[in-house]
Amino acid sequence: MRPLGSLLIGMSLWLTAAGVLGRPPEMPVEPVRVGALFSLTGTSQSYGEGNRQGLQMAVDEINAAGGIRGRPVEVLWGDDGSQPQQAAAVASRWVRERQVVAIIGGTTSEVARPVATLCQKASMVFIMPFATHPDLTKGATHVFRVSFSDVNQARAAAAFARQELKLAAVWVLRDVSSAYSSHLSEAFRQEFESLGGRVEGVLTYDEATTDFTGILKPLKARASGPVALYLPGHVADTVRIVRTLEHLGISALLIGSDTWDAEDILKATGPAFRRGYYTTLYHPDLPGERNQAFVREYVKRFQKRPTPDAVAAYDAMHILAAALRKASAWDVESLRQALRTLDYEGPAGRIRFGPSGDAERDVVIVRIENGTARLHRLFRK
Repeated sequence: MRPLGSLLIGMSLWLTAAGVLGRPPEMPVEPVRVGALFSLTGTSQSYGEGNRQGLQMAVDEINAAGGIRGRPVEVLWGDDGSQPQQAAAVASRWVRERQVVAIIGGTTSEVARPVATLCQKASMVFIMPFATHPDLTKGATHVFRVSFSDVNQARAAAAFARQELKLAAVWVLRDVSSAYSSHLSEAFRQEFESLGGRVEGVLTYDEATTDFTGILKPLKARASGPVALYLPGHVADTVRIVRTLEHLGISALLIGSDTWDAEDILKATGPAFRRGYYTTLYHPDLPGERNQAFVREYVKRFQKRPTPDAVAAYDAMHILAAALRKASAWDVESLRQALRTLDYEGPAGRIRFGPSGDAERDVVIVRIENGTARLHRLFRK
């Protein structure tokens, strides 16, 4: 027969392990699940990959620091394939099954639109790191934008041109086939004129234009000296315009927008791009230890400098985490109110949300001179 003492010791060990005696075993902690919906394939894949890297880096930092109120963050990754219909399908499943506390996504405005509409109807928080179409937050109470809108970016560019560059007159070059270019061109024109400036004319082209000679030649005839030109277009168009201006012998100060990628433009144009500025969300050379630490860690992880799309998603995740910590309860309304009153400091500076859900933030100005791009300054209208 087994001694009673041995039985008691064995039972005591079993009861302790079962949680009857001593400290009960820890129950698994329910994670905070966040939907991350980016363009991981398709035409916008390069931007979506930046979004993914930035958000994952933020999640790793949050979890390493103890999570959110002691709960780890778990990401449900979704790929919209750069297609609005696919974005809507993924978001619909998350919303219908209430799988996530919020969705972060919208690599472009096109794929963000159906998700914003869906989340607003379902009263789910949707945070857009990188989508800039002005209508996305219009009339919405649950949709937030971390980047600037097209309109706010263009207004800042106009104020910079008028107040700092002291430009009295500019020309505007508009891609009429692009809603993005049209929004920025019109907002720039209105703001520049409201500040006492003069728009000499609006020159137009469309997505089929490859030869800008006929469009730009009037500048040579009508301008007695250097001209200033606002052109919120894509990289390929900007490269053609710079080359055409050089060919025509037109001296121009060019002002662009966040679609410009200085590295790609300068690789194609070289010193032919003599002087210009463009607005963007972020630059790795921004001052401050917060940004410098971010850049060091990002380079260590990915062997390259961070891009605006990566920083925007990084900020979006940290903003959501900060709001969940601040919220008075684990419900949508408390989260929404916490976001409305949040004051966040990230690598690109201070971000607060205005009444519309748009971020109130600085715009980064980058300067291009003789084929070299450098950070110029932060600017807030």
